[in-house]
Amino acid sequence: RTCRMTRHAILDSNSHRDLRVRADAGAELGDGVMATLTVPNEFRSVQGHFPILFRRETGRDEFTALALFGFETAENLFLDGNRWDARYRPWSLAIQPFLIGRPASGEGPGQVHIDLDHPRIATDGEGVGLFDAEGGATPYLEDIAERLGDLDDGYRASGAFFDALREHDLLE
Repeated sequence: RTCRMTRHAILDSNSHRDLRVRADAGAELGDGVMATLTVPNEFRSVQGHFPILFRRETGRDEFTALALFGFETAENLFLDGNRWDARYRPWSLAIQPFLIGRPASGEGPGQVHIDLDHPRIATDGEGVGLFDAEGGATPYLEDIAERLGDLDDGYRASGAFFDALREHDLLE
């Protein structure tokens, strides 16, 4: 497994006006993973397509939930070449190469960040545009921002969910 460098930046319509993102599927685009993070407010959509695995890191008390795609590292049984073979794509995978960022203080509203070194960044002029000619967000970017917000809200609320599961001895 190779480690990939990242270069995060706050997304803005001036610096990234012509940036395009590949929205298709492919192992080389980051879809070749055996699992991805999921959050409780997404479970209803995820469970109809993928098993949900609850994992606790060794030596830690916190749990995370993962949508399981395969059984070995880099195995995704729902990826058929360059086609996603399921009717749903978990948010944490679907939002790539975007991330939620916060101001340096850690407080305040989330900001849309982008990993400029992610393989989904289109370098050949293909892909989906993020901004229109006037610098406004395209429907694609608006959808990504909504998913980022949902994922962030779900992640922040997941601690209480896992606490309730532990309180009732539903996870061990």
